[in-house]
Amino acid sequence: MSFEKSSGKPWHQPKSFPPHPGSTLHVWRVDLNRLKESSLEIGLLSMDEVDRANRLRSNESRWRFQASRIALRKILAAYIKRTPSELEFRYGDTGKPILKIHHQDSNLANLFFNLSHSGQLALLAVSGAGEVGVDVEKIRERSAIDRIAQRHFSPKEHERWAMLDTSDRLTEFYRVWTRKEALLKASSHGLSWPLTRVDSLQGVIDQTKFWLKDVEIDSNFTGAIACKTTPTEIHFWSF
Repeated sequence: MSFEKSSGKPWHQPKSFPPHPGSTLHVWRVDLNRLKESSLEIGLLSMDEVDRANRLRSNESRWRFQASRIALRKILAAYIKRTPSELEFRYGDTGKPILKIHHQDSNLANLFFNLSHSGQLALLAVSGAGEVGVDVEKIRERSAIDRIAQRHFSPKEHERWAMLDTSDRLTEFYRVWTRKEALLKASSHGLSWPLTRVDSLQGVIDQTKFWLKDVEIDSNFTGAIACKTTPTEIHFWSF
């Protein structure tokens, strides 16, 4: 498995909802502001999700969490032909949500997904071929960027990053960071694993290789997807 550069494929609004992804990978781009403007359907969320939202400090963080989970429910429900409020989630050892599949849905047990949101944007990756991880970050200035890179980048990552012009370092910092997060979310390690042991240049965690790809969004965001199995095709959808 390997790292792939972003191909710049456009995002499409599907004419009809796509079928189960099978061996392909579906990446959904969600405009959270659009969901806010159309009013949040809080009734679709579980009590656990409502409680998690209420623990967030700012109103903005709360509605963005709610909006991203509502979008997640709507998209996954369409794949398995259920209503969004019917979906139940369990959480793995690393806190990653997993769709509970009941007996009548046993043929859909191979639906893997991962969600990330930053600012007004969310990315959802859905695969039928194996675990997937996705991360998106809004590019913004950070005062401690040099210290964070020195602490969390591998020696090769830091060496490559330090050689860039100062004007290019901020975007590259977030590119490396999203790759690392996507890799960890696709693995069994979770986000508590030491970031220096995650190779964003080769798509490797402790000698285990993953398929890894940048997601081209716009100049204000960067994203990445990682999979345990190389997808046969990638579709970029807008929700």
